[in-house]
Amino acid sequence: MDAWQRIPEDENPKYGNRTLSFPVGSEIYQVSIDEARPQSILVTYQSETWTWPIEIIEKSGEHFQISGMSVPVLPVLPDAYWFELRCDSEARITYWGDQITFRVDHSI
Repeated sequence: MDAWQRIPEDENPKYGNRTLSFPVGSEIYQVSIDEARPQSILVTYQSETWTWPIEIIEKSGEHFQISGMSVPVLPVLPDAYWFELRCDSEARITYWGDQITFRVDHSI
């Protein structure tokens, strides 16, 4: 895989429109990304939706990593965390707090 390259803020990357599903306990939450909304992702859990801002977009080959700050979404997340959403064939979202991995969720 190529090295990760940061995408400039004024460039609208073509990372595609998709909704990814992630398990949390016996429940599922969804993360939606949309090229028309390059500054945020939508997180849905039990019919409620939150907007999380995107701070950094990086690309390696055809793969994207979208990063930003989450908001608490109980029971998905008990607090605000830095997130890194990898958009590839094995999509996953990593949550960080104080430079320590809080949790890694893999899409289903």
